[in-house]
Amino acid sequence: MGLKEQRLTGWKKVQNFLLKWFLPIGFFFAIVIGLAWPMPGLELSTCRDCIYGGFKLFQTFNVMTIFVISGLTLKTGDILGAFNAKGGASFAYGMIMIIGITPLIAFLAVEIPFQQEEFRYGMAVFIVGPTTIASGSALVAQAYGNNVLALLLTVMTNLIAVVTIPLWLKAVISGANASIDAVELLIKLLITVLLPLIIGQVLRAVIPGIKGWVNEQKTFLKLAGNFSLVLVVWQTMSRSADEIYSVSAEALITIIVSGGVLHAVYLAINYILCVYVFKFETPDMKALVIMASEKTLPVAIAVISFLGDLGDEGFLAIPPIVSQQIQLFMDAYIAGKWETEVEKDLGPPSPTEQDCASEIEIDLEKINNERLRPTDVELVEGQSPIVKFAEQ
Repeated sequence: MGLKEQRLTGWKKVQNFLLKWFLPIGFFFAIVIGLAWPMPGLELSTCRDCIYGGFKLFQTFNVMTIFVISGLTLKTGDILGAFNAKGGASFAYGMIMIIGITPLIAFLAVEIPFQQEEFRYGMAVFIVGPTTIASGSALVAQAYGNNVLALLLTVMTNLIAVVTIPLWLKAVISGANASIDAVELLIKLLITVLLPLIIGQVLRAVIPGIKGWVNEQKTFLKLAGNFSLVLVVWQTMSRSADEIYSVSAEALITIIVSGGVLHAVYLAINYILCVYVFKFETPDMKALVIMASEKTLPVAIAVISFLGDLGDEGFLAIPPIVSQQIQLFMDAYIAGKWETEVEKDLGPPSPTEQDCASEIEIDLEKINNERLRPTDVELVEGQSPIVKFAEQ
């Protein structure tokens, strides 16, 4: 392997590391910097010219950026085209669990005796939300699950949740002797979540060549979306630095334990129902266990930014941030186990597959060294791929 190839391989490893660990590392620095030096984030989100119509402009821009990128990268056309009646039962199960069943746990969450009352409300906001936007489908793909089903659940639950979240929160929080304006929250979610998603999808549909550009820049776009979420957390922590300093270690441990137990319960219920009750096919089971057990952080943070009347935003944001990281690590372990099981069953590649990979590697080297580009690929049964070249 030449020096150029080594550099490319090294950069690929850096990309993979950033994609895997960027969000946890980003949250760590956002929290540390926001608490240690709160003035920049506080000024950015509370200055007179930074708030308009109840919207914190910089934070709202960051939130909308997340969902525009989500709209750009979601391949809804392929998802809906691949969906058929055969997958109807799996899809219906996922929708009912994510939107209608798992939010019921929020009624229990608001009764947990946290040190701060806001922790209960923050946990409830996280629980009534939709499934994850990106990490869940990535884990399903890793586990050899039904990724089309995972992506379809992602799109539909995040669209419908804009309407259901205000209704769930009004029911849950009203029962906890607090109140929210469900209509006002719905309008703000339509503007900050649904509208950017639609804009991203429209751009994807009408701009020539944008789908190819999105595929080429998927690493950059994912990092940009994650960075926007990190900025939202940084501003939230900065505004609440004084209050957060008063939180005890015992309270944080309670949040961690609660988040872990919550996700373990979701996983257990979905696994039992999918395997023993409904007996879904294995790929669908994997997609449903992961997607119906996860909750998304960006939507929770967007909702919290409009719930200032319930208490300090920093306190409200801590349970979703902690719980999201816990579910990410737990599900990454599960997806890894499933991936190992499948690859163990598949066994090592055959000599023919190894020869094929070797010839493709030689052809790629030829492209790099002789500045040739592939114009066609001819597949012949029982033979290695035949790649035709033309000079650039």
